[in-house]
Amino acid sequence: SSRRVEKETAENYEPTIIPKSPAEGTAIVDIMKTKPVFANLEPEVVQLVMNVMKKQVLQKGANLTFSGIEDENFYILLEGEVEDATNNITYKSGDCWAELELMYATGNTATTTVKSDTAVVFSIDRTTYRSVVMHKSIKKRQLREELLSRVGFLKGMSHDEMLTLADALQEDDYKDGDQLITYGSEGQFMYIIMEG
Repeated sequence: SSRRVEKETAENYEPTIIPKSPAEGTAIVDIMKTKPVFANLEPEVVQLVMNVMKKQVLQKGANLTFSGIEDENFYILLEGEVEDATNNITYKSGDCWAELELMYATGNTATTTVKSDTAVVFSIDRTTYRSVVMHKSIKKRQLREELLSRVGFLKGMSHDEMLTLADALQEDDYKDGDQLITYGSEGQFMYIIMEG
């Protein structure tokens, strides 16, 4: 279904963390990074998406999805082999598919069946994915707005202007010893220390 994630729902979202071994977590994140849908997400959001993914251990012949039944999940195959008979594709360990289902209702209705003795599959549905991403983005926006509201020369800005500025902020990481400002040079950026 294409349930809409409302702002209020996302603000109050409490993710259910599903335990994974360190090796599983690392493998899932590495596989996710190969897909553009995750490329612009901050590492903490990618980590949270991984943390809420559900694990299934399936036996040979088990169906993961069924033709004619719309599916809204993204899948990562950590172990085993799964065949998509509808599209004549075989997924092997380390493969992932259906990432567009996280963003759109594309109507994925393929039949996928486990071909190996067992398969270890992790998945996340569209509603959970959107809730995680929106929750993190709302919290970050609130933090940025709060920090900006403390800057004296910005106090005359309207709420909408403040939100626009909060959304425009870009986050960068600096290491100890990195030079941000050089005395006597013309300033091009305004820096707000978020952490450190």
